[in-house]
Amino acid sequence: MPLKTQPVYDLVREVLATLPEPYSEDITEDVCIVIEHRPDWASRYYDLVEELGRDVVNNWIGRYTKEI
Repeated sequence: MPLKTQPVYDLVREVLATLPEPYSEDITEDVCIVIEHRPDWASRYYDLVEELGRDVVNNWIGRYTKEI
């Protein structure tokens, strides 16, 4: 059974692939800013917020950013 947060993981993975390494110490904030400024990613983010709730999505963005 797939995780409910798999789409959050997929979004974070895609965003991180566009950021230069080594990542800054503010990488989670960087991920959020990039999502905010890309209409396609922002749309996916808001769809996830509608489905899972803002707190859940934001917490998992942080967790998956750290994991990846």
